[in-house]
Parts: sequence; C-alpha cells; structure tokens
Amino acid sequence: VPLAMEIKMKKILIYFFLMILPFLVFYLQVPFLSDLTIGNDYVACALREQMELQYSLEHGTFPLYIPGFHGGQTSAALTLGQLYHPLSHLAAALPGYWNGNALKWLTLLRLLSLGLAHLGLFILLRRLHVNTIFSFIISFITVYNLRMLDMFRSGALENYTGFLFLCMAMAFYYLKPTRFKG
Repeated sequence: VPLAMEIKMKKILIYFFLMILPFLVFYLQVPFLSDLTIGNDYVACALREQMELQYSLEHGTFPLYIPGFHGGQTSAALTLGQLYHPLSHLAAALPGYWNGNALKWLTLLRLLSLGLAHLGLFILLRRLHVNTIFSFIISFITVYNLRMLDMFRSGALENYTGFLFLCMAMAFYYLKPTRFKG
C-alpha cells in the first residue's frame, strides 16, 4: 500500500509542476507580482479589443462598427477580443477587471490555460505509453514554442490552446470511444 501511495504522490507532484510551469517559464510577467508584459502589442491589442467587446455585451449591445479601430473596421476585425471563448467572459466576471486589473486577470487565465494544455498533452502521451521523460519533453516543445510566444504576444493565445485541446479531445476519444465523450 505505501508503494501505491508513493506513486500517487509522484503523479500529483508531476501534475502540479506542469500546472505551475507557465509561471516559471514566464516568471517576469507573473500577474499580481510583476507589471512586465511580453511585449507592447500584448497590452495594446488584445486587452483593448476584449474590453470593447465585453463592454458592449455587458450593456446588451453588439459592436457592429468600431470607430478608430484600424480606420473604422467592422466588429469582425475585433477577433482578438475572443468573443466566443470562455476565458474572455471569465476574465470579465472576475473582481477588479473593470477597475484596472484586466491585464493581470487575462494573463493569469492565459498562463493557466497553457498549464492545462501542457498537462492534458502530457497525460495523453502517458496514455499512449510514452516514457515520462519523453512525454514531458514532447509536450513541453509542443506547448512552449515560438508560435505560442507570438500568439501570446499578439493576444490570440486562446486559439492556440483551443486547437491543442481539440486535438487532445479527438485523441482521447480515439483511444477510448464512448457515447459521452463523442
């Protein structure tokens, strides 16, 4: 019994490490501890568009035309606002979002989504019977790469993690198809 408990504790520690890894990789911009960001585009693009869309939805409207946005484009140009992604709505519901903490909440949720994506991919690779070390390396390279960094900076990280979650869901379903998962 102690061996089973030790194995379970190791698994929990690995999962915990994978969840906090984004905060270690991006230690300079950990929300609520640092005011540094990943780039000037991160503050200028994603946050402003997200707040514009959330403000419109909060007041029962939908922005069909955004004056001043790249010469007055339609609201379809505000894709960085992530209207249909739950992280955007969750961030807007958190305390302090409208009072100056929107960037911190959004960064925190994005780092958590990276941790969840890494954890899910690691679990998938382990279910495929890949060695623990190789599972970590493959999942790390898949989640943390230059494309992810560019999408994080430009504010489209939800698209990247959403794609990873979709691929993982299809793989988990393929491994063990059930009516509920389908």
